Amino acid sequence: MAVTTEAVIPLMHDVRDAEEAVAGKLRADLAAEPARDHRQTLEDHIQEVDDHIHELNRRLEQLTPRGQLPGAFTTLGGQAVSTGRLLWRLCDSAERRTPPSPRRRILQWR
Repeated sequence: MAVTTEAVIPLMHDVRDAEEAVAGKLRADLAAEPARDHRQTLEDHIQEVDDHIHELNRRLEQLTPRGQLPGAFTTLGGQAVSTGRLLWRLCDSAERRTPPSPRRRILQWR
């Protein structure tokens, strides 16, 4: 296994654990939320986070070595690009989930 892959795998596990914590929090919020429009938003976020977790698990499975020739049929470059895209999407969706700060809202009105 390449050094880059060995460095990325623990980070991906950390991201997956964080996503699972977010999903748990959203599910707890959903259980406490009465049936309103906000409930659908929570359900949508839960689905999005579950999709991220599934994608992370799939990538981790691809990167984890098996047998005598780990990674013999995949290139590190292709895995790095795919992993980079996944991490970019995770950061982008996390940014969309974060409510804007009061200062940011004020600047948007100008």
